[in-house]
Amino acid sequence: MEGLAPPLKLVLELRSSLEGGDSLRTALLSYCERNQDTFTEEIKKWYLDQQQNRRSSSTLQWQRFPYRKAILICLEAGLAGQAILPRLCELEEEIKLACRLQIEEHSAKLPVQVFLMVGLFMFPALLLLVLGPLVLHLVQEINR
Repeated sequence: MEGLAPPLKLVLELRSSLEGGDSLRTALLSYCERNQDTFTEEIKKWYLDQQQNRRSSSTLQWQRFPYRKAILICLEAGLAGQAILPRLCELEEEIKLACRLQIEEHSAKLPVQVFLMVGLFMFPALLLLVLGPLVLHLVQEINR
């Protein structure tokens, strides 16, 4: 699952573990053991706060990304004993759609960026190739 968005990776692994019969706590711990990134560190910090019965509202407040916040709220409910598998499936679909839209948006901008790069770097080189011999010939004719 290399290259996946961290929230999507978490949701996929949690869903798979929950469908396999693992508890949410076991699934979270195994996810945190297998992954080493900043999002996983945030999850670990949030989970420790949950274990120590601290208020996690501060953890939720500093989350800028809505899907990450939604995942943490869902996990909070799961740790409180509520069934979260249907909500995880919904989040998975929403995150997949958001990723697809982000890829399409980036892909739509790509031709313009490529055209600008070609214009900035390739066009002057092509001009030199085309006009260079012409200018050289002109200079030779003037010097005669």
